[in-house]
Order: sequence, then C-alpha cells, then structure tokens
Amino acid sequence: IRQLNLAHFTMIYDQGVGAKEKALAYAIKACELNPCQVAMQELWMMPQFSPSMIDKIMEFCQTHVSDFEKNKAKYARMHGIQERLGAARIACRILLKYGPGKLSKKEIEDYQSQFRAYMAELTEKHNVMRW
Repeated sequence: IRQLNLAHFTMIYDQGVGAKEKALAYAIKACELNPCQVAMQELWMMPQFSPSMIDKIMEFCQTHVSDFEKNKAKYARMHGIQERLGAARIACRILLKYGPGKLSKKEIEDYQSQFRAYMAELTEKHNVMRW
C-alpha cells in the first residue's frame, strides 16, 4: 500500500523534476508486489498527468499480461486469483486504449480476446461467490 500511496500522491502533487518518473516507478513496484485492480488503475490514470509515460506503461502491461498467462495455473491455486485476474483485465484495457498505432492488429485482437475471457471468468467467479 505504501508504494501505491507514494505513486498516487507523487503523480498528483509533486511538480519537481523527475517526479512523474518516480511516480511511475512506485506504481509499477506496487503492481509487482501486489498485482491487484487498484494498483493497475493507478497506471490507468497516469497518462492523464503525463502522456509521455504511455510507452513505459504499455511495456509493463504487456509483460504483466504475458506473465499472468504463463503462470495462470499456478495463480489459480493461490489466494487472490480474482485480484490478479482483475489486474490482467485492466492491463489488457490499457493496451487496447493506447495500442492502436503502436501495436499490430493481431496483438490488439489478441488483447481484445483476452480482455473478454478475463471478464467472463471474473463474472463466472462472481456468480458462484457466496456471501
């Protein structure tokens, strides 16, 4: 949580030299420590404050999605699969938002199908959840 708070407040309030890059580093570290929807949403909103970060954010999201796909079976046996699934879904959404013109058409189609699959899986998990 500390990394996430540092990312958020550094991005919004710190106007110093290199502050935006530090905020991005904090946000990426937060995603690596705890891959969850909230941490990924921080990356989602960062280009509003600094559009020059889009390429670095896209690179991280591509790595995140490929890591999730590669280790999905392992993550399914661990606590927090829904948070990881939600984070991967948001990473796909970021790639779909900023990808046109930077990614190939096939890559965009792949991320679109992954986004839909993650959304369907989250919906299925939500429907069987008992309170």
